[in-house]
Amino acid sequence: MLGINKGPIVDNLESVMFPKVVTPNPSALGRGEMVAVIFQNPLLNVDGTSNEAQIWFGNSTNQIWLLLPGQDCPIYYAEDLKDVYVKLLFPFPNPNGIILTVGVADGGEGYTTGNVLTLDSPGGNNATVSVTTARGAATLAVLGVGGALYTVGDVLTLTGTGGTQITVDTVDGGGAILTFTISAPGTLATLGVKNTTGGTGAGATINITRVVGEILSVTLVTGGTLFAVNEIYPVTGGSGIDATIQVLTVEDTVPGSCNLTCLMYRKRKGGKQ
Repeated sequence: MLGINKGPIVDNLESVMFPKVVTPNPSALGRGEMVAVIFQNPLLNVDGTSNEAQIWFGNSTNQIWLLLPGQDCPIYYAEDLKDVYVKLLFPFPNPNGIILTVGVADGGEGYTTGNVLTLDSPGGNNATVSVTTARGAATLAVLGVGGALYTVGDVLTLTGTGGTQITVDTVDGGGAILTFTISAPGTLATLGVKNTTGGTGAGATINITRVVGEILSVTLVTGGTLFAVNEIYPVTGGSGIDATIQVLTVEDTVPGSCNLTCLMYRKRKGGKQ
C-alpha cells in the first residue's frame, strides 16, 4: 500500500514504467486507472536531447504542479478523478529566436541604400540588416537617355521625386544631354530611371543611383538570436537616425514534443478503486 501527498492509503497497487510523449496540448495519463505517477527526466526531446520547456501537470480541472528544467518530479496523487493531465509549455521568447523575416516599422531619416544596421538582441546575438531602398533626397545620378534639342542651362524636373531637378551642363550637336548637375535633390526620390519634364528639348531620362532619406525596405544579413515575433527594435549604425525594424518571423526550433519517462502506480487487475 502507498500513501501519497497526504492521500488515503491505497491497497493492491502495481507499478508500471512507461514512456509518454508530451505536446503543448494537455493529454491524459492512465485515465480510469491512475492512482499516482512519478515523472522521471521530464525535459528530454524525442531525440534524447534536453530542452528548455516546462512541464505542467495536474487533474482534469487544475494544473497544479510545475516542473522546471532540472527539477525532480514529486509524486502526484490523482485521488477521486483517477486521471492526470500533462502539457508542455515553451518559454518566450523563443530560446532560439533567429530572425527569418523583418519589416520596416519606422524609416527614420538620413539613411541610404547599402547602410548596414544592427538590431540589439535582448540577451543573445545581435542581428543585422542592409538598407535595400530609401526615399528622400537624390544625391547621385547618371544619364539614362540624352533626348534631343536641349540647351545648356535647361532645368529639368524628374517625375515622381518630390522636386528633384537637374541642370544641363553640356549637349551634343543634336541637343542630346551629355552632362548635368543635380541642382535640387527633392524629397521623395527613389532609386531608378526617372522621366523628365521642362527645358527646351524632350526625351531625356535620368537614373538616380543614391538617395538619402527614410528607409523603405531592408534585407536581412544576419538573424541573431533570442528575438521575438512582432517586437519592434531600434537600430544602430548607418548614416541616419530613428529607424526601427519589426521582426515578422523567427526560426522555430523549439521542439513540438518531449519524452517523459513515467512510473505509474495503479490498481492491480481485479482490484477495487
